[in-house]
Amino acid sequence: MKNVLEITNLKIGFGINDTNTTNVVHDLNLSINEKEIIGLVGESGSGKSVTCLAALQLAGSLAKVSGSVAFKGKSLLDLSEKDIAEIRGNDIAMIFQDPMSSLNPVKSLRSQIYEAIQLNNHHYANANKSLLEIEAIRLLSEVGIPDPKHRLESYPHELSGGMSQRAMIAIMLAGSPSLLIADEPTTALDVTIQAQILRLLKKLRNTHKMSIVLITHDLGVVAQTCDRIAVMYCGRIVESGSVIEVFKNPKHPYTKGLLNSRPKNVSNQILTPIEGIVPMPNNLPKGCAFAPRCKQAIQNCLDFIPKFTIENEHGVACFNPVSTKKELDKEGCLNE
Repeated sequence: MKNVLEITNLKIGFGINDTNTTNVVHDLNLSINEKEIIGLVGESGSGKSVTCLAALQLAGSLAKVSGSVAFKGKSLLDLSEKDIAEIRGNDIAMIFQDPMSSLNPVKSLRSQIYEAIQLNNHHYANANKSLLEIEAIRLLSEVGIPDPKHRLESYPHELSGGMSQRAMIAIMLAGSPSLLIADEPTTALDVTIQAQILRLLKKLRNTHKMSIVLITHDLGVVAQTCDRIAVMYCGRIVESGSVIEVFKNPKHPYTKGLLNSRPKNVSNQILTPIEGIVPMPNNLPKGCAFAPRCKQAIQNCLDFIPKFTIENEHGVACFNPVSTKKELDKEGCLNE
């Protein structure tokens, strides 16, 4: 299966100079295949959103980004602002968790979707209003907005949360991207609308042969939508694999903790939260970042950063409790 996006040894830091930089993402490796939906999961502060923003050169002027981000073999981090702007929207699109703040409140939906069509689809760069309207109605119909011709006259405050998110997805489709980054697209929606948006994303994956990176806190969303999952903690991927395998056989204590803290369909259930909080990026522990919160931590966890190892396409960065220090060193554990 072909890779659409290949992230290799990505490092992201923020600071005013090289000697005063706080690293938030550390040597991250991630690949997204054609027509695949991958869930990027973790608590707030894990580095999920900033990873995707940095890949599109949207992390800001204070971001120090190194490593490699290849989209269909083309290095995104080496592109000029003009060239990366051509890729944003056309080849890679991004939608966010609060569509109400993404839409321009003083412009009608017609104006905003026309602009997206003309910017991201060269066939419509000089199209007349009749052709633009036909394309806009087609896009709104595809995402399930009823009476699309009438809705073109609406302003964002006249749309519900679910309708606004559908409108954002329609704007995203204007460029016919092959990769969509969806940053918690259902967080601000109620459960019923959430399910509709997730079904829509799966449908678009099939009809447009689109790959999707779904950033979320909700493991239920991952279970019903994604093919693969990558669990992030403190700027590192600590576990990855197929959704079925990771949910059935979680190997990292953090993944187990996320699953145990998720409500299930049973009566009198007692949730088991993960104790403690995510450490600040400028105050990470010496060894495994999760060790202070982990009940299974051993001395090696406090002293070393575990190496990410993959077996049968199921990867994990965790020490075997029976491993010895000598064995861990031999396997090339990281110690920063």
